[in-house]
Amino acid sequence: MQKIIKMVVVLLITSTCWAQSDQLLVDQYFSPYTGAALNLSAFHAYIYVDDTWFPSSENEETVPWFVARTLKLGAEELLSELLMVVQHEIFGHGYRLREYHFSDVGYRIGIGYGSTGFLDSEFNTLPYPKRAAVAAAGMEANAIFSQQIRQKWITSDQVDRREATLYLITTLDQSEYILGVEDDLMYMGNDVNAYVFDVNTWYGNNRLSKSKLGLYALWDYLDPSLYVGLYSMAKYLVNGAPHLKMATFDVGNYKYIFCPRLLLAPFGPEFQLQNYLVTPGQKLWNVNVRYGNNSQIHSWGADIFLNQYGRMKIGRWATSFMYGNSHYF
Repeated sequence: MQKIIKMVVVLLITSTCWAQSDQLLVDQYFSPYTGAALNLSAFHAYIYVDDTWFPSSENEETVPWFVARTLKLGAEELLSELLMVVQHEIFGHGYRLREYHFSDVGYRIGIGYGSTGFLDSEFNTLPYPKRAAVAAAGMEANAIFSQQIRQKWITSDQVDRREATLYLITTLDQSEYILGVEDDLMYMGNDVNAYVFDVNTWYGNNRLSKSKLGLYALWDYLDPSLYVGLYSMAKYLVNGAPHLKMATFDVGNYKYIFCPRLLLAPFGPEFQLQNYLVTPGQKLWNVNVRYGNNSQIHSWGADIFLNQYGRMKIGRWATSFMYGNSHYF
């Protein structure tokens, strides 16, 4: 916890020095929203250095420039992979463990890999829905991270191709993790294995399989912002374009875009459709609807957000399964 607090202070000072308009969020258990704000501040510090010290290659279409941009994109991918792991481990798994008051939590952080350590004796006292929440927390945290990036693109009507790299890596953390696990792999240190096992054990059946979850994960690939980000990276490689206009469906003075997401809820997967609408007065409406059908549990709900000034949630759940400060993104 002391290391996390030190990191908060360092990134706050860094963000102030770079004069970035980033948020500083601190909550009781250092949630994924805190992590997303801090990681974005760190990434924006890199963007400031890049804009200040490195020459623009916009409209330069020679082979040497293409090679240089490819190398630069590779370096940015490594940075994004590191921030994704920090978000996954410290502000994902770590958040849930702090929320459940674990006494000893440790992390191993690398570029593209990491792990979170805790006491088995404490973990074994948790009910299975809370174990499932811990297993899914890392992927949930990066979905929240990517959502913050996407929302910035929508409100600014502009895609920064560097943020596009970060967006792709964070938004695909869940789907790539799920699709990369084989059905016969039984290692419980794997988040997907643990999640499927915990959900099935709680229900007392084997209706959720890793292959079925992999099929559900394809829902994440219907996100239009994913392909806008890919296009912005491709355009940068070709001619050095630093930005791209955010693609939306325009109806009059209204702008609309959606994002499908698979949610790994403690009681089983849910399908969510996030809807974003920018009004002529530049207010952002975000309406998320979701539905799940897992054994005897049928869940549905909706979240309504208006900018940062109000929030309303409607829906119905089996209330005994909604505990703690569970976040749905």
